Amino acid sequence: MFARRFALPLIAAAATAAVVGAPALGDGQPFADPMVEGLRQQFVKEKQQWDRARQRLIAANRRLRAENRRLRAAMSKGGVTAPSAHLRAIAACESGGDPDAVSGGGLYRGKYQFDMRTWHSVGGRGDPADAPEIEQDWRAFLLYEQRGAQPWPVCG
Repeated sequence: MFARRFALPLIAAAATAAVVGAPALGDGQPFADPMVEGLRQQFVKEKQQWDRARQRLIAANRRLRAENRRLRAAMSKGGVTAPSAHLRAIAACESGGDPDAVSGGGLYRGKYQFDMRTWHSVGGRGDPADAPEIEQDWRAFLLYEQRGAQPWPVCG
């Protein structure tokens, strides 16, 4: 959006500045033309917003990677490195193996079509469909260890 709204005016402003000897965009000096100065300030503001958003995404990515490492360690400690064939079959039947799946009424969510109460009973937080796939596998494993195939009456 920024590029469409401001790229051409900024290029025109830089070209005009070069011709009339005005300061360049990057030197921080205000432009004599209020319109060009307004565009420069808008550019600086939007760049700062993009930089902050980028930093937030980098931090969130680090947190997700750390959580995935923690879950993999917990799964391997529990003797699980991947979902069992039975859990894979349940997931295929329930959601086609799609970790983002949501039932038609919205009650059942994620790869194993957890309802919220069951998801929370095995330590899940938030929405199962928003959880990483490896966490859904881990929570399904825990549930299967506790109750067998009973929570999945059709696919179990």
